[in-house]
Amino acid sequence: MDSRRVLNNFVELVKIYSPSLMEDFVFEYLFKKFRELGYISELQVDGKIKNMIVFIPGNSKEKPSMMFCAHADTVEPAKDVNVIIDELGGVIKSDGKTILGADDKAGIVAMLELAYHLKEEPNTSYGDIYLVITSAEEIGLVGAKHLDLSKVSVKFGYCLDSHGDVGTAIIKGATHYRFKVECFGKSAHAGIDPEKGINAIKMSADIISQVLCGKIDEETVVNIGEISGGKATNIVPDYVVFEGEVRSFNHSKIRKILDEISNISENVANKYGGKVKFSEEKLYSGYSIPESSEVVKRFVSACYQVGVKPVLTTTRGGSDANIFNEKGIEVLNISCGMRNPHSLDEYIYIKDLLDISKLVIALAVL
Repeated sequence: MDSRRVLNNFVELVKIYSPSLMEDFVFEYLFKKFRELGYISELQVDGKIKNMIVFIPGNSKEKPSMMFCAHADTVEPAKDVNVIIDELGGVIKSDGKTILGADDKAGIVAMLELAYHLKEEPNTSYGDIYLVITSAEEIGLVGAKHLDLSKVSVKFGYCLDSHGDVGTAIIKGATHYRFKVECFGKSAHAGIDPEKGINAIKMSADIISQVLCGKIDEETVVNIGEISGGKATNIVPDYVVFEGEVRSFNHSKIRKILDEISNISENVANKYGGKVKFSEEKLYSGYSIPESSEVVKRFVSACYQVGVKPVLTTTRGGSDANIFNEKGIEVLNISCGMRNPHSLDEYIYIKDLLDISKLVIALAVL
């Protein structure tokens, strides 16, 4: 492994502006790199959604085929990232005006370094390897949902998209639903005849006050995050919409909560003489990977091999791993060392950036 190359590739990648659905320059950068290495790359295009698959043919039929995945997009603000490398402190960060983009370009860099390693170490034994770089992960795992996996012949893989110490792996992920409540009242002049109106804002406030939010229990969280409605202060508002989400490791709890919100909404609407429309959408399913599975045992062994402590944990956050597991590929989401993702304080330790590259190589050739 070339430490300086890892660092240089990371700096080059995070400087490329690539918000969701605008990842073209990242894909161009990677196409050039993989072409120089002699590996075949495929870009799947579905409108604005683009996913990249790089195939590295194995040289051993006894070694298993596997997939590594990361996403090319970042959250905002991410334009003109000014990278600060504090080699004395061992940290890479932005100047605080933008995110850094370690989420998830640290994962991409580790996959790229794996490709270099396999090319430079021809005596290394490994099975077929698929490198998958998705788009629009940050706006709902969109790229992974549209990915055609018919050419990806694997039973398991690793998603490089978790935060914290390298060596952390997510063996259990939550199911995630989004819900929307539309409140229909009746408009009237607020100064002349307000009694003729039905206040949709009051209706929505009454509903929201009865919905439990936050951490419901160790398995379940509920949040109401968006609300809009009303036209002017002198008009009784006739329409308000609010949206929220429910996440849980227990699907039956999600079902119960969504039904409760729907029933509360109907009861409140009847009390006010208005109407409501409740709708829901499953964004992704949860997953649970046993510690006895090959993908986990291989991860633990690779961690010890490169000198990092394996930690198996759970999360209510989502990643492309949720989609791959739902599609039948056992994918473990592992940390690539990012810290404070989605914030201006995002950073990554240089050691972690190098360790995730070592770990990916170890996973591939173990």
